[in-house]
Amino acid sequence: MEIKGFPMASGCAVSRDGVNWLRLNGPHRGALLTAGGRGDFDEIMAAWPQVIRWDDGSWRMYYHGLNNRQQYTVGWAESTDGLHWEKRSPVLGPGPAGRFDDKGVATRHIVRHQGRWVMFYEGCKDIGEGPEVERQIGVAVSNDGLTWERVDGPHPDGSVIAQSPKRSGLWDHRLGCPWVVAMEDGSRRLYDIGSTERPSHNSSELDTQNFIGLAVSNGDITRWERWA
Repeated sequence: MEIKGFPMASGCAVSRDGVNWLRLNGPHRGALLTAGGRGDFDEIMAAWPQVIRWDDGSWRMYYHGLNNRQQYTVGWAESTDGLHWEKRSPVLGPGPAGRFDDKGVATRHIVRHQGRWVMFYEGCKDIGEGPEVERQIGVAVSNDGLTWERVDGPHPDGSVIAQSPKRSGLWDHRLGCPWVVAMEDGSRRLYDIGSTERPSHNSSELDTQNFIGLAVSNGDITRWERWA
């Protein structure tokens, strides 16, 4: 399956001052990690990387892929130097039918919290329109960063932050790209991107407006309130 703008790959740039950046030339036409082969979970893209330095000195890259069934799955790759990467395996894919993430798991932010790894992620829900999906925020936990368990949020579909209803006219009809910041008082702030509803059935996500939103938590990873 060919989709305009794909495949997507992951690259790297370095900087000494955070202002001036130099791209590094990776082995995949300049990228460090590229889409997989036919039938792989990341056949169409290997994108949106987050890199974590592990206690043993190795590096792990978490990214999400898209397959030819238009399902999103988070995978991981490993490196000893942060530059040369080997793909390992998928770690979190589509949830059960009817959940907010039954089409898969896309962008994410993985953090340490109370002695375990926590993944705040963008769950994709099947709405019967091919690659067009609903997007809400969910959470999963892991002891080793490889085996993940979903944790249900307060909403009926399992999400921890739900989208606004259809035809509400609000800014957060679709949600994604979560990023969590720990505050000194023990609370958490979750920043995400929200987008308005598509104006018509024939329009695309390019026809929507995007905003940055904020939700706050007293430390409970499943309980969030929008900051007004």
